Amino acid sequence: MESIYNPMYKLLISLNEYDDEILADPKFEMLFKNFRSNLKKVFHGTILISEIQNDEQIMSLYDYIIKPELIEYLYQKITTVWDLSYQIGTLIIKIPKGKNKYESLQKEFNKINQNALDFRWYKSFNEFRNRITHGGLNLITYYDNKRIKFQIYDNDVEETIEYNDFYNDGQRLIIFADYYFTYYTIQLHNYLCKFFDYVKTQYEQQQSKDINRNTIDEYYKNQIKNIEIANLEKFLKLQNDINLNRDENSKYNFYYR
Repeated sequence: MESIYNPMYKLLISLNEYDDEILADPKFEMLFKNFRSNLKKVFHGTILISEIQNDEQIMSLYDYIIKPELIEYLYQKITTVWDLSYQIGTLIIKIPKGKNKYESLQKEFNKINQNALDFRWYKSFNEFRNRITHGGLNLITYYDNKRIKFQIYDNDVEETIEYNDFYNDGQRLIIFADYYFTYYTIQLHNYLCKFFDYVKTQYEQQQSKDINRNTIDEYYKNQIKNIEIANLEKFLKLQNDINLNRDENSKYNFYYR
């Protein structure tokens, strides 16, 4: 089975090198397990859209359930993974908690990196998820030419997701669901890799220089370096599709290390 790079890999190695007791903390173990599980579900859910939309028989019978459920499911899973990463980070290092956790986190990033981690994409994505779940926005889904499509409308029936040529259907403000969640799965994975590298750097700065760091077994390193994803080649095809006819500088690829 193919696999993706585990965004927590370097951090886990560092925690083991310092023999940190947090590794045995039940809360950390639960968060880490849920993080891995939900990250896999994001990839698998995106792949499922690509697969199931090609089955016209199933779609003709159940499209009224499949379309909105899959889209809402992926909104939920992507926001769940982001929140789990934040909780893991706050267990390991001190992240100032202001009234707005996004602003507090951004200030910390800005202190150490002029090219600070940007998660404006997540703030708007999370707002869509909250307003779909709790009311205020209306998710409308379509099925056309073996493609699941959607748009989110406000009370004035105005489109709320702006045009993006990575996932829009031509010049229309209708969105290809598989391309949309491929785009945001890549956003999520890239963010997680950078975020946990940030947590690792801050964690190591807090450690005593007198501590002898453990040598980590190569077998263990290999076991935690990647996360297996079923049918990953189908996700990679989606990634190639959204990058079609783009130059190298504008291509959008998830973090493969």
